Formats: sequence, structure tokens, C-alpha cells
Amino acid sequence: MNVPIHFHGTRDFMLGRIDKIIGLFLQFSSTVSLETWGSPSFPMRPFVPYPLYPALRSKAAFILDVRAVKNKLLPKVDKPRFPPRGRLAELLNYPLSYNVYRCLRKLVAP
Repeated sequence: MNVPIHFHGTRDFMLGRIDKIIGLFLQFSSTVSLETWGSPSFPMRPFVPYPLYPALRSKAAFILDVRAVKNKLLPKVDKPRFPPRGRLAELLNYPLSYNVYRCLRKLVAP
């Protein structure tokens, strides 16, 4: 699986929390290997997608290649009958500070 870090996904993917991402995959795989592409980005200039968001101000985006083989049974999890979607899901999945940043960016944008 290839994942663009800092662009979308749940909170852990957006904030680039590699240890938490590994933990997600270790639930169903005994071996997880990661390879980062474009980190560091030399000879290209680093791309910082959120230069005004303090948590990601100096963190350049990169692609994370995750390799895992499903060799464990997944735990039984009760899913909500009507899971949140769209903007509500974004608000619930992203950190509060990022949601505030997005609102302020929309207010300041021309």
C-alpha cells in the first residue's frame, strides 16, 4: 500500500505517526515493512503541504510504502450502524488544531 503522508487519511496518516501506522498493520500481520519515498526529497525541493499549520510547518510530504501480509485473524469490532461521512467524518478524524487551521484558512482566503 502506498500512502501520501500529510495529505489525507486518518489522524495518524495525516500527522505522519509512523509508529501508530505500524501498530495498525500489526493487528493483522506479524511482519510489517516500511519504505519512505521522497524523504529526503533531494534533488527535488521538499514539498511542505501545510506551511502555516504549526504541527506540520516544517514537515515535508513523502510517500510511505507499507508492506504487510495478512496472516492473523482480525479482532471482532462492532461498527456503528450509521458511521459519519463527509465533512463530519473529517472533523472527527482530524486533530482539533487542524480543523481550526482549516476554518481560519477559509476565512482569510480571498
